[in-house]
Amino acid sequence: MDFSFTEEQLLLKNSVQEFLQKECPKSYIAELERRYLREEEAEEYPREIFKKMAQQGWLGTSFPEEYGGSGGDIVDLAILCEELGKCWLSLAGAFMLCVTFGGATINYHGNEEQKRSLLPKLCQGEIRFSGAFTEPGGGTDLLALTTSATKENDTWVINGQKTFITGALEADYLITIVRTNKNPAKRAAAFTIFLVDAKNSGIQTNKLHKLGLRGIDTNEIFYTDVRVPQTAVIGDVDQGFYHLLDTLNNERITVGSMAIGNGEAAFEDALEYSKQRYAFGKPIGQFQTIQNYLAQMKVEIEAARLLV
Repeated sequence: MDFSFTEEQLLLKNSVQEFLQKECPKSYIAELERRYLREEEAEEYPREIFKKMAQQGWLGTSFPEEYGGSGGDIVDLAILCEELGKCWLSLAGAFMLCVTFGGATINYHGNEEQKRSLLPKLCQGEIRFSGAFTEPGGGTDLLALTTSATKENDTWVINGQKTFITGALEADYLITIVRTNKNPAKRAAAFTIFLVDAKNSGIQTNKLHKLGLRGIDTNEIFYTDVRVPQTAVIGDVDQGFYHLLDTLNNERITVGSMAIGNGEAAFEDALEYSKQRYAFGKPIGQFQTIQNYLAQMKVEIEAARLLV
């Protein structure tokens, strides 16, 4: 099986590298992180770089041309996420949230009106998304979710709590999965995905403080009688669990790509340091033990890349 990139994919990879070297050099990221440590409130979303990425057309990489995208595939998306992860995980995370949680969910299961009204705006960087899935009592176990929605005429009313929701403060929309069937014939056929306006008056968002990824916020969200119209349903009612599997399959690949990029950056820093640090009259990279460490790092990175 051939895992090599096409000429177009290599061009994409090189273009992203050049862009990030110009817009997000290591010195800039290091200063941001130092500022975040000194001043907690200095944490800020990478808005300006995000806009420039949209101008490059990268937010639309994996979406059809008819909705403002460039018609790429998951490999193109993985290339982007790896390079972003190698530069700055906060920027990679912001990108992934919008493109995978938001865009992919709508592209796979949204109706035509949702696709035409939302995907072009996402591709142009005009709107942002977050995925509200995890709850205090259930994360990976989506079947344990308790946040619920009940229908009142043509309106759905959502109540419950989500936690560890990244990017919610910056999002225009929350892709929210909730329980809509208390007595389903099948356990999984009980959930529905909703497109929720993040500024809805019934939503309370509390920021959580963390050690890393401080360029994007992570939060707990409380839904209190949050009313959304029938048009906010993404896909089919009670089929949200099955729909979300498509989103999460993409999310696993993009997060894996981000992690590989981050590991590659760590390897390159370690390799460079091994050439600069002297001990016993020579660079430590000339010692066999250090060489073994570096070789093992590289092998693990390449193995992970093949897995992705």
